[in-house]
Amino acid sequence: MFTVEEVKRAVRALDMTMRRDDGEWRINFVGGDEATAYYTDDLEDALWTAFAMTRERAPAVMNLHYGDAAHTPMRTVRFQGSPAQLRALKREARAEGWPLRVDGCLL
Repeated sequence: MFTVEEVKRAVRALDMTMRRDDGEWRINFVGGDEATAYYTDDLEDALWTAFAMTRERAPAVMNLHYGDAAHTPMRTVRFQGSPAQLRALKREARAEGWPLRVDGCLL
């Protein structure tokens, strides 16, 4: 079980905000608008959701290897974007029938 101060300290360390609104905890990114806000009445849920939101928004930097050796040589590019952007790229590569490798791991 976490105290309110422990959770607030952890959320601030993630560069997020946390406040009490009408009996619920409001979690959001610093400078975030209502579209990115998350509301919960559970303190522990607030903490774990803040971690998840930060992880989803954090940029990923990795090498992507793509192409079909039968038609085009494999190419390597440096990718920097959110996990959601990487998932979209993965879907696009699959639709084209191209294998996509991230630092040697087939996606």
